Amino acid sequence: MNLNATLQPSMEEVAVVAESLEEELSCPICLDIYKEPVSLSCGHTFCKECIQEVIDTHQQKPWGTYSCPICQVDLVPFPKLQKNFQLCRIVEKFLGPPSKEDSWQEEKPANRENDADECRCDE
Repeated sequence: MNLNATLQPSMEEVAVVAESLEEELSCPICLDIYKEPVSLSCGHTFCKECIQEVIDTHQQKPWGTYSCPICQVDLVPFPKLQKNFQLCRIVEKFLGPPSKEDSWQEEKPANRENDADECRCDE
């Protein structure tokens, strides 16, 4: 029995896993793969632009309260958006290698201290 043959997933299995992973990497607001994923204090993650649009819409209401679009937890006084660096890198790997002009690792000044904090999830 060829052990390598039994460990290799079929193309159908790979497609199912990729589809499932794509669902997990999708913003619950726009339903696309995350672009600049940010997390709220409740732990839910959204594209930065999507959640900012929701927040801006709430600012126009007279009561001015904010809540997570998923769990409805109150985010008082103002929702702090935390960039989700780990999810950003997972999205990058899922989408494939960056093109040379998109690479977040290309030529940086030598005195940069926070290189690990950058992410190219802003396509």
